[in-house]
Amino acid sequence: MGDSENKVGSYNQAYYVSHREALSEKRAKLYSDNSGYRKRAKARAMERYRLQREGKVGRAARGYNIPKVVPIDGVDVRVHCVKEFADKLGRRVQTIRSWESKEIIPSPTFVDDRGRRWYGEEYMDAVEKAHKKFIEKNAVRLEDFKAMVEKEFGRK
Repeated sequence: MGDSENKVGSYNQAYYVSHREALSEKRAKLYSDNSGYRKRAKARAMERYRLQREGKVGRAARGYNIPKVVPIDGVDVRVHCVKEFADKLGRRVQTIRSWESKEIIPSPTFVDDRGRRWYGEEYMDAVEKAHKKFIEKNAVRLEDFKAMVEKEFGRK
């Protein structure tokens, strides 16, 4: 993908984020007023559901596990979903959530309006380094892992 395509994608994403409510209201009105639109929307949803049931479409194909770029404090940051982060560590998503709730690892880089967790590449690298050290030392206490994570984040 070229630079111009990335800029267009970033612009489209930024536009959608800033106009989300208006666009959502417009779609809802169109859905309620236009039977043809409603029929096509239902057909698309049923096709996605059928493909998903047959195992031909995964979550990434539906769009919410695809890495994206979000503006954080005026800086564009590439973020990855919790599943990708868990896979990088060789852990389950539930483990990552547990670590967050126990404050073993810091809060995610970004949480979208639906509550999905997104992690920046620097964040993922820091936790991965701490995780590798934890495994290499054959440590078992989560307090030790938390200290290693804090040390990695302190270096940034």
